Amino acid sequence: MDIKEAVSISFKALGKKEAHVNDIAEHIVQHIAEFQGASVEDMKKKVNSFLAANVKSKTPVYAKVINPKTKRSRKGLYKIKPEPKGTQVIRTEPDRKKKPNPGGDKQVQLPLVFSNTSCDKIFCGKGGEFAVVSELLFRGYNASIMSADEGVDITASKGDKFFFIQVKTSFFKENKLSVFIKPNNFINSSTANIFYVIVFRYSCDGHMTNRFLILQNGDINRMQHGGYISTSDAGMTIKVKQDNRGLFIYNRDKQEDATYYLDNFDLIR
Repeated sequence: MDIKEAVSISFKALGKKEAHVNDIAEHIVQHIAEFQGASVEDMKKKVNSFLAANVKSKTPVYAKVINPKTKRSRKGLYKIKPEPKGTQVIRTEPDRKKKPNPGGDKQVQLPLVFSNTSCDKIFCGKGGEFAVVSELLFRGYNASIMSADEGVDITASKGDKFFFIQVKTSFFKENKLSVFIKPNNFINSSTANIFYVIVFRYSCDGHMTNRFLILQNGDINRMQHGGYISTSDAGMTIKVKQDNRGLFIYNRDKQEDATYYLDNFDLIR
């Protein structure tokens, strides 16, 4: 993970319209595994340097916060730049059906760009499970894939705690994806640590890589009751979309920022 993604995750996790460089740096060092143990002061310099450069770039994601009284920018304080009207999201693959429109809609580079590639359902699903097991092993969990599929794909343990994980693997199409999860008696009746991991692949510098949305059973229940996840007798559907602001779990006119859950394996604890 680079500083760009770390800033994006921390900025959203803070849950504020505006965030100070100091707060972002402290959150990165405290909550993002790749940067834990780093110097807070060094991280402040990196965050400040990145944000200052981003604001001056051709396609800024962030903007300085202006004091309405003095009309000057507040030192170290930034906000996410509002999406301009007429913005068109850049797709990872060219839309051959759409003719170019010179001088038309302005294009903005996504902070996260995903591939529309697909694969055979059986191989894709099993590949996602092994990808999650691999990430857990690297993080010190004793993880393994269940021999029989009864709603739980992976069991993992760390210290004296045990975790049960269901994995769904998907790909973005038109900047959206959805996964369907059937009802499961074990999950519905269990008070154990249940997690859902949505795995998706995307192209980075010509190489395919994996990303993960980690949702705890409590997060799922809250989103269901809040109307962010659609539920029926047949099961539940989790929909995810992306734009130049980041990732969102959505259902009809409701949406919730999902950036906090992206690659956040620290939630499994």
